[in-house]
Amino acid sequence: MNHEKIIKRADGSSVKICVHVYFDTLKGCQYSFSIFFRYSGKIKWRQRPSLPYWEKERMSANEIENYEFSFLSKEEVYQCYLECWEKMKPKKF
Repeated sequence: MNHEKIIKRADGSSVKICVHVYFDTLKGCQYSFSIFFRYSGKIKWRQRPSLPYWEKERMSANEIENYEFSFLSKEEVYQCYLECWEKMKPKKF
């Protein structure tokens, strides 16, 4: 299941979080996310630039995590994941 959330920034730009939640038979519930951003006054969404693999090899895990979450916070991604889970969780009878 997919869920999108758009967050407006104070400078007029926007960030869109796309969360994909799926169930794996061996690992259970998993999720992945993509980050898009739009500059102030623009229409087109741009995907967050990713690091090339040769730069990731030279960086520590903490440095990679800091880059990954430089566009938004972990709490914003987790909030989007919880909204997706609320839509798809089983309903009580």
